[in-house]
Amino acid sequence: MTRHLLLGDIALQYPVRPTPDAGLLAVRLADEPGDAGRATEYLTPADTAPRGLHLLRPEPRTLPDPPAGSDAAAATWAGIALDDDFGAHLDEALPPGVRTDTLAPVLLLRTHRQAAQPFTEVLSCARLRKVGILLVRTARFPHEPDAPVADLVAMAERAREAASEYAVPLLSEGRGLTTFESGTEIEQKITLGPGASSWRLTKELWARADRGLLGDFIPEPGYELTRWHFEQHTYEVLEPAGERGYLAFLRGRDGRWNLKRKRFEREALRREETFQRGVAVTESTFEEFLSREYPELVVRRLPDFRRTRFDVNVESTRTGHAYGVEIDEVTVEGESGGDGPRVLRQLEIEYLHSRLHEGLDPASIDADIADLTGRVEDHLKANGTPGERTFYSKLAFLRECAGEAAGPQ
Repeated sequence: MTRHLLLGDIALQYPVRPTPDAGLLAVRLADEPGDAGRATEYLTPADTAPRGLHLLRPEPRTLPDPPAGSDAAAATWAGIALDDDFGAHLDEALPPGVRTDTLAPVLLLRTHRQAAQPFTEVLSCARLRKVGILLVRTARFPHEPDAPVADLVAMAERAREAASEYAVPLLSEGRGLTTFESGTEIEQKITLGPGASSWRLTKELWARADRGLLGDFIPEPGYELTRWHFEQHTYEVLEPAGERGYLAFLRGRDGRWNLKRKRFEREALRREETFQRGVAVTESTFEEFLSREYPELVVRRLPDFRRTRFDVNVESTRTGHAYGVEIDEVTVEGESGGDGPRVLRQLEIEYLHSRLHEGLDPASIDADIADLTGRVEDHLKANGTPGERTFYSKLAFLRECAGEAAGPQ
């Protein structure tokens, strides 16, 4: 399967004024074994090393490759500009007057010539970061087995224009994402043994993702690792039966409070979860607020806890879905003069969002979670870290801290 990265005037992707005499380059990248499709492709600078160069516009011609072993052969694109050494090579190789100052990664063509019906996947640039380029599939089209690169590029441009429902959202950061089952948390848990180090596990799992050792799951470019710490004040909802779960207050960034609500009768992969943000209360008026806003609910306060969480954020290049591999440490302080703090350590695999792309299928979320959970469990086993797959919740933990049974799991 052959791949060509198109570097062209930014006006080929965005509706800005075109630059006269801007070049359009097709950079052949390293071939990829197999015939698997890609919802997304992530290219580090090293992944953009040129294996062949074609100038398609304004004057079509094959350009000389950078000398083998030279710095110019190491990368085509770095950060938000042409790699310096590759740019210097282009200055010598391009005809006079061809401009490169407005070039950007526009498309990636993944051409499957060995398929029964040869076809090309068209991936549009979705995100530029210092660490690399993220591209998302916006179209695909069939063609003749021996179609030349210039013809593939022309067909790709037409296919992308016809697929504006996928290409247009990519023009704005964040708009190229969607979330399925809004208001529902989809999450598998692994309860860890007492000797587990949350930060050590975070670094190990991030390294596995970064080195391609988690299958199709790669670090989400620009959002690879996030770290959190907060306190939670929890009220269990006892009645009525259909409303059971909990309400929890968490302090927001502006000093006001966010109210998280979870409804569930039994622990499971899916649980209803909603948020009310910017609630103007104080800790001393939590009960007053709940009785006023939720007069139909019978609630009781459970022990407060503090929570530290390190998230390795990954996405599947095969399905386009993104997940948090979240390593949690929850601490409930003991009573004065009593037992020491109670600690719960868990690893959670949670669905976050999906990239809009041609072929997007929400039915693959559950299979992704099962696959990713199995790969994480393999790592835990190999490193001697005890872990049990479960749906054991913070609510069950807090009940036990209050001296009661955890309830049905």
